[in-house]
Amino acid sequence: MIKPLISHASVQAMVSLLKKSERGFESVVHGSSMEPTLPNGTAIRIVPSESTEYRIGQIVVCSNGHKLIAHRVVWCGNSGRTQNLVLTQGDGCLLCDPPVQKDAIQALVTTVCIKNRWQEPAATYTRRSWRRVVAAISVYLIRASLAVGDGLARFVARTFIAFALIFKRLVN
Repeated sequence: MIKPLISHASVQAMVSLLKKSERGFESVVHGSSMEPTLPNGTAIRIVPSESTEYRIGQIVVCSNGHKLIAHRVVWCGNSGRTQNLVLTQGDGCLLCDPPVQKDAIQALVTTVCIKNRWQEPAATYTRRSWRRVVAAISVYLIRASLAVGDGLARFVARTFIAFALIFKRLVN
């Protein structure tokens, strides 16, 4: 999650204005969903996006209720009812997020500050062993449920996430 220095409504207004001027801004990542690529506290540069063409591997910023979330694109719809949808997933997450409309993407993360040096974020992230399998199954099942409808896909994704949280609590 990106924790802006100002309120969410102000961020939305600022993003809207910045889209018109094509200028970016800096923020700080709060949370572990993008670790190890974007550790908690990492400074990032964000450029507002008017594009509807996204690529697998890009790190995008989406609105999620009252917060902005930076996650990696893991799948892009390209035809029919899925042409306006993308699936995102945090590098530190096992499961992908519910489908997102392309127009809900606010911005792209263009550079990150690692050890006081600004650089492009890694283009890919490879999970280890069983985590890679679970992540791939998650993406596959959400994509398969999109064949029925994006409402079902959102339900399936949220159900997976709820079960994962329950499992995590039981294990810990």
